[in-house]
Amino acid sequence: MNRASALLVVAAAAVASAASAQENKDPGWHAKVIGNFASTSGNSEASTLGLSVDLARVFHRSDVSLSAGALRQSNTRFSFAATGAGAAGPFTVSQAAINEVSSEAYFARLKGRYRFRERLAGYLGGDFERDVPAGIDSRTIGVAGADYLVADRDELKFSVGAGVTVTSETQVVPAGQGANVGLAGVVESGLGARFAWNFEYGFGARGDDGKAGSRFTSGLVVDQDLENTDDLRVNAVHAVEVAINRTFGLRLGVTVRFDNDPPVLALRPVDAAGQAIEMGASPLPVVALEKTDTAFTAGLTVKLFAAR
Repeated sequence: MNRASALLVVAAAAVASAASAQENKDPGWHAKVIGNFASTSGNSEASTLGLSVDLARVFHRSDVSLSAGALRQSNTRFSFAATGAGAAGPFTVSQAAINEVSSEAYFARLKGRYRFRERLAGYLGGDFERDVPAGIDSRTIGVAGADYLVADRDELKFSVGAGVTVTSETQVVPAGQGANVGLAGVVESGLGARFAWNFEYGFGARGDDGKAGSRFTSGLVVDQDLENTDDLRVNAVHAVEVAINRTFGLRLGVTVRFDNDPPVLALRPVDAAGQAIEMGASPLPVVALEKTDTAFTAGLTVKLFAAR
């Protein structure tokens, strides 16, 4: 699959906060924003914007968290034309701007946990995702399970989780494919299983609060469809975050998204003149979108508030 932008990392990056396992936080409100922006101008124009928000309310034995975000890349191409009455002119030169959205995706994830013990918690949640370049019109996942906090120290946090999922997915032909390309796959839904981990390691000089100024984070979510065993999805998000101060930080990340059963496109053949070929009972040629996407990103993190 040819992705127009590494912005898709933003949607995948939220997987880390939506993982089935997470560390215990101090009671109160917690909120963080991660943003990415790039812009070019001149003979062509392009803008790229990605934004995700993590919001959580922590109680004594339970917590509720919401992660949501959107990403969008738009391009503007300029075309020129000259019109006149004859070869001698005069000519009128006109310019036209063609605006197009080359990449966009949205997500929202809601999760509620209840701690049975200090390290063991049960959870219920729901995920929604729309990723048109990947052929996903909508994917809705309901999940229930438990997570276990293996390590909870200032410099090291690690948790694992497992759960049962119910998935409903509708697919779409990615933009720009033309009228002779359709979907060969079917709407997917079914029962599945989820495994996840969250890992965080703090290092470097410590700030006034006594916490390490830098940290490495790793989030993994594995979803396996139990009815269609070919449908295995893996989202891995790894990042290094460096604190500028208590509010702002810099983040470098890499995201790997794997879908073992991606959408399949059916191609309607045409002849050299561009006319559709009558296929009759013959099957249409098909092509599957790429299984793996890898993206790198650099962005700014803003901690709005914590434990208020």
